[in-house]
This record gives sequence, structure tokens and C-alpha cells, in this order.
Amino acid sequence: MLLKSFSLLPFITMALASTYPTRLLAGICVPDTPTITKAIALARANSDDQLYNHVMRSWLVGTASLSHLPANVTHDIDLEAFAVAAILHDLGLNLNNTDIASKDKRFEVDGANAAVEFLKKEGGKGWTEEKLWEVWYAIALHTVNDIAVHSAPLVWSLCVGVGTEIFSPEFAVMSFGPDKVAVTMQEWEQINRAFPRTGFKDSIINKQIELCRAKPRSTYGTYQADFGEMFLKEEGYSEVGFRNIDMILGMKE
Repeated sequence: MLLKSFSLLPFITMALASTYPTRLLAGICVPDTPTITKAIALARANSDDQLYNHVMRSWLVGTASLSHLPANVTHDIDLEAFAVAAILHDLGLNLNNTDIASKDKRFEVDGANAAVEFLKKEGGKGWTEEKLWEVWYAIALHTVNDIAVHSAPLVWSLCVGVGTEIFSPEFAVMSFGPDKVAVTMQEWEQINRAFPRTGFKDSIINKQIELCRAKPRSTYGTYQADFGEMFLKEEGYSEVGFRNIDMILGMKE
């Protein structure tokens, strides 16, 4: 029985990737298409080393995890769409690129908009309106775990892939469940060696602070607000007056 279960693993991996050419990257079999190559170039041009390594790890960790999950769980996930969504999910964090970063929208929405615009120009005929919306929602909701994990396959797979990359497979299994996380610690570590985590923690913290400072209203009610409250109090950062409770208490009878 164990031998039969083990022998299915390569089949499942091939089933996920069979519609696209593939290559090995950090020991992980990934789809290899011109659109993915262009997405990587766009991410590299809009990311410092820490952010670039993070999005590449997110793609690889997520793909590795999906390759081990049962086909009935993953059959609706297009691995090229997953790749593009993972690689471009943090485009909105580049506040210096005003073609991407807005003055008022959440960074996730900016990233989702930019990814869809990229696909409209570079993706070709296979990128239907439905696929574009899947990518949009996957990126827009990738930080809203409690909604994303109950959403469409591409949406939950990106959320889980990013979370697993950041916090480790063991933490992700506790958070998302073994039915959605299957990457091994060995794979996670080999991906980290290929795309190092050096400076990543400080980079995450600093980018959340930058968002809170640059466009505070876009962060109210999000996880970034905690960083604003902790690090920017003396600069006047405060959600008070913009919280749901403030609006409800201020309603007319």
C-alpha cells in the first residue's frame, strides 16, 4: 500500500504541469512559459533582493505543495496562472513605481491591478476574462486568510503558498490544515538556499511601516495597521475615527 501511494507522487506532479513545458528550479518542477519568464523580469525590476526572493520562494513553495496534493484537490488550478499570481503578488509594495502604486488603494489591490494589466499585454489569447479575474482575486485576497482559504482554488493556493513560505510548513499545516499544505521541510529549506531569506524579516517590517506612512488610510482595518500603531504613533498614525466601530457609533439613529 505504501509503495502504491508513493508511486502516485510523480504522476500527480506531472498531471499538474503536463500542459506546459517545465524546468527544475531549486529542485522543484515548475512550468516554463514566456509569460512566466516575463513575470519574473517584472518582479525583479520592481523588487529589492528580499522581496524578489520572497515572491520566488512563494511560487516554488506553493508549486511544490500543490504537486503533492491529490489531483481532486488541484485539478482546477492552472499552474501558469498560479506562477504569475505568486511572482507578481507583491508588486504593490513598490511605492516608488507610481504606474503601479496608487495613493489610496491597498497594496494588494494595486498589485492585482498591475498583474492583470501585465497579462492583458503579455499573456496572449489563453488568458480569458475568467482567468484574469482569478489572478486578480488571488492577489487581492492573499493577505486575507480567513476569506481566501474558503475561496476559489487559485485564491486559496496563493494565500497558502505565501503563508507557508513565510512561516514554514509546520506552521502552515497548523494554520491551513494538511489538506492544503504538503510541501516538505526538505523542499522548503532547499528553496531557501536557492533564494535566501537574509534580511527578510526586517524587510517585511519596514515595508509595512512604509505603507502606513505613505498612505495610512489604505492600511486601516488591515494587518498593516498593527505596524502603524506600534511604530508610527509618535508620527500621528491612528485608526481612531476610521474603524468600523467608530462609524457604527457615529451613525444617525
